[in-house]
Amino acid sequence: MVLKGRKRLSDAMRYIISVPELCDVIFLVGPKRTPVYGLKAILSARSRMFNQMILSHQTRLKTHRGKKSRIRNILSNVWISVRRRSSYRLDHDVTNITIPIVDFEPKIFEHLMTYVHTGTVHIEPSTVVGLLNAAQVFGFSQLYRDSMNFAVSCISGQRSMEVMLASATHYYGFKSTRLLLKMVQSYISHYPDLLNTRSRHFRDLTVKVLSGRISDKE
Repeated sequence: MVLKGRKRLSDAMRYIISVPELCDVIFLVGPKRTPVYGLKAILSARSRMFNQMILSHQTRLKTHRGKKSRIRNILSNVWISVRRRSSYRLDHDVTNITIPIVDFEPKIFEHLMTYVHTGTVHIEPSTVVGLLNAAQVFGFSQLYRDSMNFAVSCISGQRSMEVMLASATHYYGFKSTRLLLKMVQSYISHYPDLLNTRSRHFRDLTVKVLSGRISDKE
């Protein structure tokens, strides 16, 4: 007999990454450095990219800690209490890893962390482009395939394609975005009257996103 409690496990993991005190990795995401939390063991097991980032960060911290330790050894005994407090702070920093993420929006990275830790994520037209690129960058092939399939399904719908194209403006520099925009361009070329039958806002957005954005960038 095999007992399965996937939903309960998923809910537990979702709760854990929502509580900063229970996590040992902090990602500072976007220009405002919004904190997004994760678990080192899960991240390392699920993604080679995350594992490399964590190991690299730990190596730098250990090197920094070693230099600080040599400096502390030079201090006189009168500063022993200061040394102990400094040692505690350094040990705390080594345990809790902080990694900057500049290329993704906080909402997208939160969705990615949900997928990494629980195995599930809700994909929407407003998040699919970001998740598509995040999946490629951090090596989640199943999420990439599912995101691409969903993105392709959005192309034929006015509202869903409009929302998806608006979100694509954040990710022009990514290969997957350029591939997706080529698909949109191909779809429109097969239905030349498409832009004329839809809203002005949709037409303006489509022209803005596609015009000159995907040429000569491969």
